[in-house]
Amino acid sequence: MNLLITILYDWSRVVAGYFTWAGPLAVRIVVGWVFMWTGWQKLHFLPRMVENFREWGIPAPEVLTPFASGMEFVGGLLLLVGLLTRFISVPMMIIMLVAIASAKWGDVDSLQTLLGFVRASKPFGAEFKQLMRSSVLRDRLAGCSLIGHDLPYLTHTVTLDPAVTDVFGLPVARVTWSAGQHEQVAQQFWIPKLRQMMKQAGAGVALAVPATLNSGGVPTGNHIMGGMMMGTSPATSVTDGYGRVHGLDNVYVADGSVFVTSGAHNPTNTIMAVALRNMRHLAGTA
Repeated sequence: MNLLITILYDWSRVVAGYFTWAGPLAVRIVVGWVFMWTGWQKLHFLPRMVENFREWGIPAPEVLTPFASGMEFVGGLLLLVGLLTRFISVPMMIIMLVAIASAKWGDVDSLQTLLGFVRASKPFGAEFKQLMRSSVLRDRLAGCSLIGHDLPYLTHTVTLDPAVTDVFGLPVARVTWSAGQHEQVAQQFWIPKLRQMMKQAGAGVALAVPATLNSGGVPTGNHIMGGMMMGTSPATSVTDGYGRVHGLDNVYVADGSVFVTSGAHNPTNTIMAVALRNMRHLAGTA
């Protein structure tokens, strides 16, 4: 057994000796590609980069911006093909040190600033703009979201939790939700179309990720609708067709909770129309 382990160990050392070049090659290719790509991006958006250099306090931005951007591109290309790697590493190190000192240190300060903005609920102003300019992905990342339509399943409910209470000892609301067959099929239908749309818009890499899976996760959003659906039967609805709660004469509902479907757009105008219709009926003018 010991002999077998010794043989395997010696064999692995021999094999590893043949591939000692693989690690440095992989690092050189990745680093070279990153520098070449970022340099090309800066050259492609040179006027914007000149303004960034000026805001970062770098002197002579009209001269140093194309010089540094071109050096990044050429240096990355040389690293990628393996030419003059030691020679080009010196100016590349200088560029990186200047970038860290002038631009990237701003990220640290801006993160603290961002926390202040979040607490104050005012994400705007010169400091916030500086945060956005300092972001590594400031001009390389974009996103879009598709707001779909959930069918009104009767298994989707908002009830009082029998065990969990709030700070006042009252039962908290318990939301029961899961993605049905319609929602799952719709997600799979739209995912490739969203990806295609982003690719046609110029994205180098496009990802489409469902916001929710059929695992009990409740979708997030600010348009809460359908919690007190209207209908003709108390067994399947909370209010009648005019928002009056079944079994009560003096309780009316006139917001988005009476909607039986959500639609795909902001519900404000529909809420106003439903509220006006319900109040006209209550006043006897409908």
